Amino acid sequence: MTPRARLARALGVCALLAWPWPVPAQESAPQSDPESASSRYDQASLLQAHVRCAVFERQSELTRRWSEADADARAAALAALQAARPPGAGRMTAPTLEAMSRALLALEIAKSPRSAEGQALETLRALERQARGVDLRVAPAFFLPHDPSASAAGAGQAARIQPMTVRLASIASSDPPRSVQAHLFWISPTGERTRARSEAAPAELFTPEGFDMYVHAPASAPGRWQLVLELEKAGQVASGWRVEVECIAAQPALLESEDPARAYLLRCLEARRTLGLRQPIGMSTSELLAALEPQDPAKPCWRPLFPSASHVHPAPRVGLGIPGLEAWVWGWIHGQQHECLVASFSGPSDPTETLLLGSAGFAFANAQHGNGIALAAIPIGPESTAENLEHDFARALELLAPGARAGASANPDGKPRRVAMARGGAVGWLASAFYGHTTLPFDAGAFAMEWDKPTRPNLFAGLERLVLARGGLASETALASLPLPECTWIDLAEPAFLEDRHLPELLARWIRLPRAPRRQ
Repeated sequence: MTPRARLARALGVCALLAWPWPVPAQESAPQSDPESASSRYDQASLLQAHVRCAVFERQSELTRRWSEADADARAAALAALQAARPPGAGRMTAPTLEAMSRALLALEIAKSPRSAEGQALETLRALERQARGVDLRVAPAFFLPHDPSASAAGAGQAARIQPMTVRLASIASSDPPRSVQAHLFWISPTGERTRARSEAAPAELFTPEGFDMYVHAPASAPGRWQLVLELEKAGQVASGWRVEVECIAAQPALLESEDPARAYLLRCLEARRTLGLRQPIGMSTSELLAALEPQDPAKPCWRPLFPSASHVHPAPRVGLGIPGLEAWVWGWIHGQQHECLVASFSGPSDPTETLLLGSAGFAFANAQHGNGIALAAIPIGPESTAENLEHDFARALELLAPGARAGASANPDGKPRRVAMARGGAVGWLASAFYGHTTLPFDAGAFAMEWDKPTRPNLFAGLERLVLARGGLASETALASLPLPECTWIDLAEPAFLEDRHLPELLARWIRLPRAPRRQ
């Protein structure tokens, strides 16, 4: 069996993960060097992390659009999500790519109704779903500044404009349309659009294998640009997802490091440079570079802290199926003295580093920053044990909140308050890991759950809890009674995977409220 066949078997039936790595192109085309990366990294793990990143980018966009939509638009999007929900999927299960595309299209139509009707509208809808199912891998994923006015005109100037390879490949199953033009557009930090490339779209564009288009980086000062695919057919145009491509001030030095967390970030940066693979999930290149810099208390940063104890031995996580996928405990570093540590336990389908990334993630960071609260993200799954989770929790507490100051968030004994947070399936994994344990390594818990309120009244009984689930009270009502009850239930509306974005703000308010004396 060839190495490629062994890789395909390891990936199982998940064809969208079986993308090939870029092959050397013709001599005049810009080339990346995949072999240099493949010799150093587990290609399957890198690619899988990238696919999860592409899915997360789409979910973040849906969350942002949902938060801006009115009631009618949300009703239309919710109907589209429910119609596309797989049988047996829970209320907090993240939607499929197809469901997200349909929900976004419903939001857009409700906001700006189109005049097209009948078959024309159906054709446009299909074209938009196909455009959104295509992912762009830009290699390198960043470029250096270039000012045409500061250089002489002619061949010398053109040579300084960086060539880039764009691999276009589908991460959602679809039938390739015929007679379609593919256009790539640069979008500047101020919103101006510039055509980067146009070609007739081959059928390979709509397959996991994909095909390459070649572009040049725009002339720019340092800043965040975006590259977007547009498909055109019979006069109709559909836009795909925007991929961020940054202009950075200087070429980063990719030096080896003995620090495991720094070495991990360097591997991610090299994967972006050579293969266009975006990871960690949701982290821009400038944020990645900031995390590689020496810690500056004036610059809050989301950083990997240490490898998770639950994943020290290469073992596939549920839903992933690839041994060796790196799992890290992450922390929000902002150089303040802390009263409390909030540790979010993320399940296998919710990548750990997304806690403070994307639109919902940064709401969490903003809610906690300045409140004396340290944040950590800890992966959890079926292979996690109570001992491993306690180790991760204690290590995060040691690194992020070694001391406490007086305040509402701290425990009466002056030690940092320890709060566990979990969403969806991670609640069940957490309960399973600590099943039968009479003592827990945290003082309180905050949970957003699939279940209705009456279903699990004894979950973590005896622990002070904030719970988002159907059947609870409105947040103002639930947080108005003082002292707080042992379990505070707050209603979680549909769709739960979007509405639980309110958890960060509620958690910050709940942590700061006065407590009744703990029962002995």
